[in-house]
Amino acid sequence: MVGANDSFSKIRSLLDEIKDSLSPQMRKAFAAVDAQSRQTLDRGEASSQPSPDARAGEALSLKRLEIIVAEVRRELEKSEFRLAESEKRSHDLALSQADALVNSAEIIEELEETKNALRAAHQIEEKARRAAERAGSLGRILDHSGSEIYVFDNRSLKFVYANQGAKSNIGYSMRELRELTPYDIKPGVSAEQFEEMLAPLRAGASSTIRITTKHARKDGSLYPVEGTVHESTFEGRPAFVAVMLNVTERHRIEEELRESKNKAVAADIAKSQFLANMSHEIRTPLNGVIGFTDLLIKEGAKLTDSERLEHLASVRSSGKHLLSLINNILDLSKIESGKLELECIEYSPQAIMAETISLLRVTAAEKGLWLKNEWVGLLPKTIRTDPTRLRQLLVNLIGNAIKFTDKGGVRLVSRMEKQGEQNLLRIDVIDTGVGIAADKLDAIFDPFSQADNSITRQFGGTGLGLTISRRLAKALGGGLTIESELGVGSTFTIRIDVGPLDGIALLKLSNADGIANSETTKKSETAAVVLPPARILIVEDGEINQRLFVALLQCAGVEQVDIAENGEIGVQRANENTYDLILMDMQMPVMDGYTAASELRRQGHCMPIVALTAHAMKGDRKKCTDAGCTDYLPKPIVTEDFLHKIAELLADAATPSPNIETKDTASRPQRNDKKLVSTLPTQIAVFQEIVQEFGVMLEELMRDLHSAARATDRGQIAQLAHNLAGTAGGAGFNDFTEPARRLESIAPNGQFSAILATIDELDELAHCVAIPECADATI
Repeated sequence: MVGANDSFSKIRSLLDEIKDSLSPQMRKAFAAVDAQSRQTLDRGEASSQPSPDARAGEALSLKRLEIIVAEVRRELEKSEFRLAESEKRSHDLALSQADALVNSAEIIEELEETKNALRAAHQIEEKARRAAERAGSLGRILDHSGSEIYVFDNRSLKFVYANQGAKSNIGYSMRELRELTPYDIKPGVSAEQFEEMLAPLRAGASSTIRITTKHARKDGSLYPVEGTVHESTFEGRPAFVAVMLNVTERHRIEEELRESKNKAVAADIAKSQFLANMSHEIRTPLNGVIGFTDLLIKEGAKLTDSERLEHLASVRSSGKHLLSLINNILDLSKIESGKLELECIEYSPQAIMAETISLLRVTAAEKGLWLKNEWVGLLPKTIRTDPTRLRQLLVNLIGNAIKFTDKGGVRLVSRMEKQGEQNLLRIDVIDTGVGIAADKLDAIFDPFSQADNSITRQFGGTGLGLTISRRLAKALGGGLTIESELGVGSTFTIRIDVGPLDGIALLKLSNADGIANSETTKKSETAAVVLPPARILIVEDGEINQRLFVALLQCAGVEQVDIAENGEIGVQRANENTYDLILMDMQMPVMDGYTAASELRRQGHCMPIVALTAHAMKGDRKKCTDAGCTDYLPKPIVTEDFLHKIAELLADAATPSPNIETKDTASRPQRNDKKLVSTLPTQIAVFQEIVQEFGVMLEELMRDLHSAARATDRGQIAQLAHNLAGTAGGAGFNDFTEPARRLESIAPNGQFSAILATIDELDELAHCVAIPECADATI
């Protein structure tokens, strides 16, 4: 067994050697074989007396075991080799992965750097984009700037760029400008002169030069420019850049400022002259008022009646002149402040002419001048305008013409004109007076100005009449122009807008102008107005005005006149007594006239209330009527207007009530069949023609009155009555004046029965009118 045991030991040693030589990983794989082999060895060693066959079997087993061990070893070696190879490959893979990781880190770093570079590039690109946008916006702004920007080559001086502002102003396209140089668009500047101008820039003596010159447009027109020229580059080549500004508007403003300054200086001089003139003009009538009043007070008892009347007439004349001066100043003030209000209504142009000519005929006759009226072509029966302002305009111009004419006369020529869609009435006021020098024509329309100071000294006046006239004409939708020749005469041409003429009859008018001779006018001015025995309350705080109104009313036949010092007392008196009419001052202490009139109306009083106020604007009239006043009279009062207004209002208050339908014929004066003859001297041809024309006009007026009455057209009735009152008196038939004025007054709001009765009254008068035959006239 020794040999067997040695074998077993040898095998164990071999197994241990194999095990020891294995790597830790292979030992695990060898563990099962090792355990099995050792069990076999353990069994062999346990056998005590093995038989030969057993020994042979053991030897064989041992041999086999050795073979197995050897194979195992070889396999194990192969496995270890494969394991080593695997480990090597794993190691190599790990190394390659490590290298890859290193390479990846480097790539990541490079990518990070690239990313940062890209980010920086993007920022640069964004900045560049924004810069490009700003440059583009700035380019567009400069291109469309009102300034002219030119770029021209440093050597050839030809234009290489011009912005839109330059091309628009100069009129050339860019293609055309490329063939031009700056001195081609500067008239009178040669190439040598332009090079001389650029010399400081070329020499480096200056970085910028300023230029003031003119540019010539493509159409040849010139305009002033100012600007600068400096050196620069354009598209990589040296160039000059000119930035120019069109200063036409600035020059215009500067010129206007110079003109305004000159006008202001001239206006200051004119106002100084005006103050000197006005001082003389106002003091003259004031001197007459104060002087003759003092004379009457001190010497009244010693004077004869005729002397007293003469002095009083001088006082009255001076007062009227003073009032005229003040009215002119107030008119100009209202016009300049924009407070001039117009009241456009349908009105007869023939009536306006007749009234104006009649008013001024006496003035002309006193100077030995003729005053004629002519109508050219067809004229509308009515026009839409402000008759009061048109009448004022005509009075100003005709009165002016009469004042500056010593021989010959004044002629009015009227015709219609069409200006686009506008219908214009043209009136030429033609005189044979002193005329005006050509260099003075513009100045005569300036405020406070006349042709020269000698005019003021010779003829007087404020220098406001023509200023007011031109502005009135403009306010009436037209204008006023003049043509004049020194020593020959002047023609003032008025044009006014007359509104639409659709449906308005066009008439062929005669040249009869409704002119009264001086005697007729004087009679009409001084004719006494008789008032009914009424009871009137005067509400007035001024003692002088109280005495004046009482005296006028009592002289005109008023039965009783009471006085109240303020509105509160006036209301008390009206509640204690019955009055036919109240005269109400509007500015008083305690209670003013507006409040008093409103309170009386609130309490139910219906008597006429006449507002008396020194405020004479249209808005003040409305304020008075809104407070409850029936009518309005401005201060200072004109005696005739004052008494006529009271007569009209008292007559209206006495008209029948609505339930009375019959005509009150008993209240009208009874006419007989006696013929009404004109007071004009009809033995003279011109006056005979006037009366004959009135006869034709009267028939037409009465026909129109009856037509308006049938149509119940109150406005037309009032207008026709107004026309009749003016033309009849001018033709010498004063019997028509009172009933015509009464009809005009009651037409808007009176009872229609009273309107018809008054028309019948006028009919009776019309049937009595006697018109002279042509054969009776002499020249």
